[in-house]
Amino acid sequence: MIFVASELGLSVIDLTSYQLIAQTPVPAGGRFIHQIGYNPSNNTVYTGADFKVFGFDPDNNYQLSTTIDVPQTGGTGGRFTLNPLTSRGYVPISFVENVYTLDLITNT
Repeated sequence: MIFVASELGLSVIDLTSYQLIAQTPVPAGGRFIHQIGYNPSNNTVYTGADFKVFGFDPDNNYQLSTTIDVPQTGGTGGRFTLNPLTSRGYVPISFVENVYTLDLITNT
């Protein structure tokens, strides 16, 4: 499988059949999704969008399962990334030189 993030949301494509197997939109305010990460600890696919991080559940046809809001403290939200070994996500905030650390087990 391959995961594709776009303004449409999260798309999942089966690389064996080249068929779209899921396409899940994100709520309003989740534009400009560019980053994708998978956390095996909780079997969740995450995407980053500005000051939000969205989690999608592979066991439920990749439906949206969680939304994590990142405080807007000036600046703009940077590229979301995650460390699957620690179950932590990171969102840098430009101009204020800050990085928010997210707990991807509790989704906070």
